[in-house]
Amino acid sequence: MFGRWASLYRDRRLPGRARTAVERHLTICGQCAQRYEGFVIALHEANVAPMAGGLIPADVTHQLPNPDPRRRVRRTLVSFALWLLGLAVLVGLLATAYVAGYRRAVDEVRAQDPPAATARP
Repeated sequence: MFGRWASLYRDRRLPGRARTAVERHLTICGQCAQRYEGFVIALHEANVAPMAGGLIPADVTHQLPNPDPRRRVRRTLVSFALWLLGLAVLVGLLATAYVAGYRRAVDEVRAQDPPAATARP
């Protein structure tokens, strides 16, 4: 957690209230102030320049291509087909379980009740 806020504070990317809270904390807490100073010295010795802003420039959105409507339709159709396939598999599994259970029940009933002898005239 320290590295994240310290990096944002050093690069001046913290919003107003957060920046004020960090500054206030660094004036009160000597241990954190010492740790932050060590952090800044280590970055200075490593020649790490502060970040200019964000990782993605604000004007990058105009360079993104518009989504292809055919691709969206294709994705929707594929999703629907996969949903139908899943439903068919589920119905097949339920039908198999029902038939297997029905056959087992019939076999148990037959085992309990011997067939009645039929009298021939």
